[in-house]
Amino acid sequence: MSYGNEFHKNKVIEEGKKHFGNNFIPLMDFMEYTAYIELLKKVDIAVFNHNRQQAMGNILTLLGLGKKVYIKKGIATWTVVNEKNLVVKEIDEANGLGELETLLTEEEILQNKKNVLENFSLEMCVKAWKDVFK
Repeated sequence: MSYGNEFHKNKVIEEGKKHFGNNFIPLMDFMEYTAYIELLKKVDIAVFNHNRQQAMGNILTLLGLGKKVYIKKGIATWTVVNEKNLVVKEIDEANGLGELETLLTEEEILQNKKNVLENFSLEMCVKAWKDVFK
């Protein structure tokens, strides 16, 4: 919420407060990296309802932290996470708040942590770039 269209920002805040009350905390200012990661550690479930690839860093970080993530099927992000064998949930699967309140299983959490490390670590990034410049 620290950047972007003011009308959209205000609408998201209005809807968030309507649906989640005091549990909705919009981030209005940029945060220092370590403070932001500490905040993400407190998240249980994240919903990314966008129509194009966005927030990949946040999505991968949350999955690596063992959090349940919902995204739309059919966007590039969906393809990438499935190719890397990450457990994400499709937004259309969220049939009401009951489904949203269910966390990942311990097996799913371990699978995501392992696959995020194997596919998106700094070492893997360096290797991928070295391969590009061979």
